[in-house]
Amino acid sequence: MVICPICPHSLSFRPIVVPAGIELTVKVSQDSRLTAWLSVDGRNQHELHQYD
Repeated sequence: MVICPICPHSLSFRPIVVPAGIELTVKVSQDSRLTAWLSVDGRNQHELHQYD
């Protein structure tokens, strides 16, 4: 699996290659004032909330 930042604000944000079979955990910061979105294969978009 490859994790690619969309519209990164720095050239240092590079894609990350993750081995097969690895479970990923995504957390929304408690201090976040904005909505977080997860896009899978550029098609499915899911809004993320704290404690999802």
